[in-house]
Amino acid sequence: MIQVDLYVPMLNEIYDFEWNGQTLTGEIVRQSLELIERKEEVAFEAKDYYLYALDLGRVLDPEQKLICQGVLAGEPFVLI
Repeated sequence: MIQVDLYVPMLNEIYDFEWNGQTLTGEIVRQSLELIERKEEVAFEAKDYYLYALDLGRVLDPEQKLICQGVLAGEPFVLI
């Protein structure tokens, strides 16, 4: 499990998550959005969202696992 901070600009909030590094990034985005929607009682626009890894300086590939993309614990992300 990898502990990370996820900044969601649409809500101007940072969320702490613990993600499984063996899970596909696209699935992590989907699961994270669902949790945030329930917590904040909001609905995100139906579109593709991606994770931007601040320390890595790039958007992560949704078809690859987190661990395969060099993500480390404590990595800050932005939902784009």
